[in-house]
Amino acid sequence: MLYRRPNSKQWWCRFTAPNGKEVRRTTKTSNKKEALEFEALLKASLWRTQHLGDKPRMTWKQAVVKWLGETKVLPTMQN
Repeated sequence: MLYRRPNSKQWWCRFTAPNGKEVRRTTKTSNKKEALEFEALLKASLWRTQHLGDKPRMTWKQAVVKWLGETKVLPTMQN
């Protein structure tokens, strides 16, 4: 479902993901056609993650934080 919040030009999407969790996210656009495309791509990505085992894309920063959390020995910086 697409909607606009009061005093906002951007569209927001709200739906239930395949894993049962509610998703509420900004589409970061005021164009309804682009917002519909964003919502469809997000739903498809979540479906592929849940049903086909695809791994979600992550940024470099997210990968580093995950790696540091899983690694017991932190790297040391040497001069």
